[in-house]
Amino acid sequence: MGGDDGELQLNLDVSSEKKSRADGGVSVLPKDLPNRKRKEPETTRKQKALIAKKVATAPLPGTQSLKKIEEETTHDDTKRDPSVFGDAITSFEDFKLNERLNHAIKEKLQLSNPTSIQRMGIGYLLKSERDAMIKAETGSGKTLTYLIPVLHKLHTLSLTQKIFREQGTYAVVLVPTRELCIQVLSTLTKLTSSTPFIIPGAVMGGEKKASEKARLRKGITVLVATPGRLLDHLNTTSSLRVDNLRYLVLDEADRLLDMGFERDVNTIVDIFRRQSQSRVKSGKGDHGFQSILISATLKEGIERLAGQNLRDPEFISTEKKEKKEKKKEGGEELKKEEEFAAPKQLQQYYVSVECKDRLTTLVSFVRWKSQKSTKMILFLSNTDSVDFLYAIMTQSRFPFVKSKKEEDNEEAPQALIPLKIHRLHGNLPQVDRTKVYVEFNEAKSGVMICSDVAARGMDFPGVEWIVQYDPPGETTEYIHRIGRTARLGKIGNALVFLLPSEIQYIEQLKRHKIAVVGIDANEIRSTLPMQKKIESQDVSHDLQLYYERMVMDDPELAGLARRGFTSFVRAYSTHSKEAKHIFHVKNLHLGHVAKSFALREQPKDVTSQQSRKAKAANREKTKSSKVQAAMSRRGNTMQTAHTSEFDAGF
Repeated sequence: MGGDDGELQLNLDVSSEKKSRADGGVSVLPKDLPNRKRKEPETTRKQKALIAKKVATAPLPGTQSLKKIEEETTHDDTKRDPSVFGDAITSFEDFKLNERLNHAIKEKLQLSNPTSIQRMGIGYLLKSERDAMIKAETGSGKTLTYLIPVLHKLHTLSLTQKIFREQGTYAVVLVPTRELCIQVLSTLTKLTSSTPFIIPGAVMGGEKKASEKARLRKGITVLVATPGRLLDHLNTTSSLRVDNLRYLVLDEADRLLDMGFERDVNTIVDIFRRQSQSRVKSGKGDHGFQSILISATLKEGIERLAGQNLRDPEFISTEKKEKKEKKKEGGEELKKEEEFAAPKQLQQYYVSVECKDRLTTLVSFVRWKSQKSTKMILFLSNTDSVDFLYAIMTQSRFPFVKSKKEEDNEEAPQALIPLKIHRLHGNLPQVDRTKVYVEFNEAKSGVMICSDVAARGMDFPGVEWIVQYDPPGETTEYIHRIGRTARLGKIGNALVFLLPSEIQYIEQLKRHKIAVVGIDANEIRSTLPMQKKIESQDVSHDLQLYYERMVMDDPELAGLARRGFTSFVRAYSTHSKEAKHIFHVKNLHLGHVAKSFALREQPKDVTSQQSRKAKAANREKTKSSKVQAAMSRRGNTMQTAHTSEFDAGF
């Protein structure tokens, strides 16, 4: 894809692939701006009361607790209607979907049987216009759970009234990141490939607004968007029409909150509601829009978001309704630990390894698994560590060359890790992030080193291993990370690296009903290829020395190592209070941390090298200030002397 914007647009401008759908000329229809005051039509008092009753113009209900929502809306198996919740569904054909939609699911997505959450969610959403909250484990197919009902209902609507792209947007899907935006758009495009009147499209940060405005002007029926960019267009793009909106989806709602989009989401929903109410009052329509909230976890923020933006929602979950048990201890009520659902086909492991051996153990593991052409994701805590690990792993060669003389006598070095290595984090240019996403998504094998930018919502087909090199303090983040594998019923594996001082993390996972099995670090390092008949510990020692020489001989790599070290320590010190007893910076052996970044200097030397320039700059600044002050005093003295001469009368 490269840096050619035209090439990037080719992937994102889905509407360009469907030019045959347009009916010739494009009419640009004005948009009712959110704050524009419109003159109400003259109606009788009785008509106004009737309209007010028909449209939900009453104030939003107060925020409800998730517990109350679950208790009031989650149906017991003995009471609920099986036909509504899809209990009798065994294949997608049993939903009686539109023929074109069924064909796309079978031929384009190669799917035949729905997952548990798809049976429940699709079954309910097809037959109800009530707002809904859907909670399900990661990798369970939540995207199709909302896309299929929305598209089927638009098909049904088209039987009674024609849908044209010039009529604007009928459905909006809000997602937290551009990568997820691209992913949802890709699935949406496949589902609408044989539907000429449904035009999918996307707007997201990092793209040219002019190109997006042009696509919005033509019309997008189902719009996938990031909150910030959509709000920008709602305020500045007059051709964006949302007065026909019927469906709003808040995908990865917990991630939307974590990334600080709550205010933007609330503003967007408020704009949509005002436009919908204005349309009904003016006699141009008689419908509102259905809101669907999707999340893998439920927490306090989700409770607030649901209370503000959903109206009397139905709660849908594959988990059985659990009794909220409370225990009294020391006069205080303690809530039962929240249980997290991980796919049953996911095997979870941990390895306890000394900090100084972390780098060689990780490389040994990646090389071991790469022999069978696997697809793997490595999660790190910060972008600088990602850059360092990517650089040193892509440059690794075997045999480990020690000197020029040995290099001449050895066989030609080969890549230590025989797979293509990718990196992905938020500081990369948008075009590069899109390129990496597309390449890794389409690859059959490979290794992707990334930050938590890829931890939620991203669906990379065929990922067999998730390695958490830097463990997250929050159990929810752990669940989101491992959710990138074992998706849609496929087998997956997850490994988390822990220091001996962090072994209590296993107990924390157990309290949330997450079971992990230990792996011996020595066994992992023993998989390294031998250069001579020595013990495995010595082979890993050779690898460590090899990396340290690489860092010493390459100033650029040394800079990456120092920045990675600093960012790792900084990230380690930001763990939440609940996890501080496990991840406390005082428990780190900083000398061993330096070793894990192939640095031979003591941490104080590393930090002093980084601060030396700053100290030198401060000295120069202080020196310059003193010179300026001295010159200023000298000037004042001369001015005083000059004035005194005249005052004396000479």
